Amino acid sequence: MPVNASNGSFSAESRLYRLDGEGAMSSLQVEGWVAREGLSTLGEIRVVALAQDAALDLNDMVSRPATLWTTRADGSEAGRSGVVRAAELLGGNAGMARYRVTLAPWLWLATQRRDSRIYENQTVLDIVRHVLDGYEGYIYKISADVETHLADLPARTYTTQYRETDYAFLSRLLAEAGLGWTTVEDDGAPARHAVLIFADSRGLDEDAESAGAGVRFQRAHASESRDGVQALARRQRRAVERVTVLAWHESGKHAIAGQALAGPASGSEDESAGLEWFEPLGHGGLLNQAHAQFQATLLMQAAQASAETFIGRGNVRTFRSGTRFTLREMSPLGPSGEAGFEPVFALDRVEHVGVNNLSGQNDASLADRLGALDDFLCFEDEDPSATGFEAGATDDFHLEYGLGHEGARDRGDAEIGVGRPEAAVLARAHDVGYANRFRAVRCDRPWRALPPAARGARLAGAASAVGVHTAIVTNAEGAIEASGEDEIYRNARGDVRVRFHWQSDGEGLAKSRWARVAQRQAGAGMGMSFVPRIGQEVLVRFLDEDIDQPLIVGALYNGRGEGGIPATPGGRAGEPMNTEVYAAATDGKPSAQANLASGNAPAWHGAAGGDDQHRNAAALSGFKSKEFGGDGYNQIVFDDSDGQLRMQIKSSQSASELNLGHLIHQSGNYRGNVRGVGAELRTDAFGAVRGGSGVLLTTYSSGGSEPAGDAAAPLALAGQADIMAQSFDGVIGAHQGVRLASARGTAAAGASR
Repeated sequence: MPVNASNGSFSAESRLYRLDGEGAMSSLQVEGWVAREGLSTLGEIRVVALAQDAALDLNDMVSRPATLWTTRADGSEAGRSGVVRAAELLGGNAGMARYRVTLAPWLWLATQRRDSRIYENQTVLDIVRHVLDGYEGYIYKISADVETHLADLPARTYTTQYRETDYAFLSRLLAEAGLGWTTVEDDGAPARHAVLIFADSRGLDEDAESAGAGVRFQRAHASESRDGVQALARRQRRAVERVTVLAWHESGKHAIAGQALAGPASGSEDESAGLEWFEPLGHGGLLNQAHAQFQATLLMQAAQASAETFIGRGNVRTFRSGTRFTLREMSPLGPSGEAGFEPVFALDRVEHVGVNNLSGQNDASLADRLGALDDFLCFEDEDPSATGFEAGATDDFHLEYGLGHEGARDRGDAEIGVGRPEAAVLARAHDVGYANRFRAVRCDRPWRALPPAARGARLAGAASAVGVHTAIVTNAEGAIEASGEDEIYRNARGDVRVRFHWQSDGEGLAKSRWARVAQRQAGAGMGMSFVPRIGQEVLVRFLDEDIDQPLIVGALYNGRGEGGIPATPGGRAGEPMNTEVYAAATDGKPSAQANLASGNAPAWHGAAGGDDQHRNAAALSGFKSKEFGGDGYNQIVFDDSDGQLRMQIKSSQSASELNLGHLIHQSGNYRGNVRGVGAELRTDAFGAVRGGSGVLLTTYSSGGSEPAGDAAAPLALAGQADIMAQSFDGVIGAHQGVRLASARGTAAAGASR
């Protein structure tokens, strides 16, 4: 029988499934579908549909909200909504076309937006709201238990999103805070669903089929009036008995530790022999002792949640991750045989397969004309929710052993959501129209997401801050230009505020942040002191590769000085170099010291080595400071010019300086005319030479082996001069002349002043 409109193939009446969408999607009739979903995981619904038009506008379908409606056993409908992120034309033949549309939660849009921004002194919820509020028109909800869960946590000092998608950033932030998310239907939302952020999985909504009487553990048969679970396996894994986290508190200069045990402490010696997970979090990884205990508890809860899971198969059409159900009439061989165990479970992962109830003749005709349906009931090759989670963090989703009415004892190897649906689930869906497999956790303990794998000392994986970065030093408001004399802005520890080149601006975002400054030497009352000034470009590394722990390790020149090489972006020819500015320098006047482009050019350079220029072949090195708000400076210069070695210690205040070696005039980068060889100490203001035990000024040279204060030779000469003066004075006296005061004394005989 051919498939056409006249035989009712495109009527949604009496169908198990229908697709509710606008525009071109209104022409589609569901043939079959597969879906995968999980707590804190982006799921997908892939609907294979038929149409009598092979020219439907695929672009019109993309980004529209749509709902896949499923008819339940009692005749009511249950919806699964999402945003169309992909639409495909799979083929067409003889007036019939096959399409496939892929629905995803609206949070999938966050995987398509990447940003770099810094939050300062904001709580986890503040940051989450700021990110999600950027998706205008889409709804998210925060469960009432979240505020209680985070009540004792202080605001995060800094939280950095660096070259991460919004989804990856939110995933690690929520996991680190012990929060999860799921999707819930919301008829009033533009996307027909909302994202729900929760803290305690025990407070999730109950599944619609389970509400009231629970879900039966039963066979899958047409005589059963309700959907149920047909197979359930319990998986128990060895887990850690102790979790310890440790971090260094920089401000308090002490370690912070937190510890959580798998069970109540008994005080026995055997407790120390158990498996321990020790997590060092480096510098600043924990805010205080309460935060340390909070993180240790979360890690232990995540370990316990993944240590015991329940794997099952069933045909409950309302099952979806983020809901809980009560299992009734379960075999005593299962977990209900445990004393005190209440069979209430929270659905962690669910994989669905649905096949619409077209007639067998229609199925055969479609297979002949468009290919087998099973060839198109598959998942994408890559998991769209991939966020860098550690391999193995998600358990294999298969039945390792089974307890069921059909004696199932499968050992499938397929992971949830990878490739094609499990063969047994697909076959069951063809038989009865719908089948699923699921993973659940006990509802008497909270579910926690395993944090993404981290590099360095991180609890949850952030984008790696590998290598060095550059940043600009700013003032308190984030400005990169100093105001008057206020060229330095730092805190009591000597940290300065910096702005990275990759930072985004916007309301609620930090324009700059504090960063520690490394010194070449540091000790108790000793060492070097380097304080970057506002506007300087600095070189930054990150402690433990933690993007939230920057450390300034140096500074960079980044300007273009007068006469510098012009930029040639994209290979375009630049303006010719202007070397005439170098010739304007004189012994008392520098030249070519300004910046033609924003930034900071070096004080000394080798761009003008010619005799008609600055005569400096990059021979000058040293240190030069600058007056706050002025042009004054202090400098130490080492001149390594061939045969003209020179050193200068100078302050521009009253031109006070000490010159040693080859004496020349120096004006900025200009090496001027020769003034001599030797040493010079000069100032335009007052000068003084003082020695508490004496001062020696002599024109006599001394050997290198003699002591620095040895004056034997000058004293001998002075003694000889005195004897000669006495002799002359005697001769003068014999001839009755004017006696020599230098020999007889100026005040009295033998006394002079």
